[in-house]
Amino acid sequence: MNSYLSLSGLILASVITPGPNNLLVLRLASARGLRSTLPAIAGIVAGGLAMLEISHIGLAITISRHPSIREAIAACGAAYLIALGTLMMYRSVKAESAETVRLPAAPQGTWALFTFQFFNPKAWILVLTLSSISTCMIGRNRDTDQLMLAMLFMVIPSACLLAWAWLGRVAARVLQIRSTKMGFNFLMGLLLVASAAQLLLG
Repeated sequence: MNSYLSLSGLILASVITPGPNNLLVLRLASARGLRSTLPAIAGIVAGGLAMLEISHIGLAITISRHPSIREAIAACGAAYLIALGTLMMYRSVKAESAETVRLPAAPQGTWALFTFQFFNPKAWILVLTLSSISTCMIGRNRDTDQLMLAMLFMVIPSACLLAWAWLGRVAARVLQIRSTKMGFNFLMGLLLVASAAQLLLG
């Protein structure tokens, strides 16, 4: 039980703090409403579970033996996120009317967000850390332990992302003014770039 609590705390601390997934869900909810975030959240969670399974198969062991692989994954993912955030900032500045302030080339649907996870350095760091820790904590009931970890990795991120979506919906009420909306779009892009840079430099 203590092992599950420790893993739950690690997952919660990672997914509740600002990161690419949270910022995209927040941005989507503020622009299109809470319901529009459900397919995106489903894609994020499914992508995370797929990464967790890949890690269990042996990626974590491979990366532990070849750290350069992890560095390459982090570098490619961070570069993608920085490009995405920069594009969001550019389009927010270039927007000439309220109608042109829209989601700029950001992944939105279930499949898009599923794929996005494989470019998300923060998601990889969490998955690889969980795999390493759970391997040490795992008991005799290996299948049961892996099932419990998968359930935790599904329930906790879903709840956290829904909370961020709700926050985005609340923020939408103050984004009716064009200048405010443009500033919000710029800030979301800036935070996305900052989070990617932090993961890359950390």
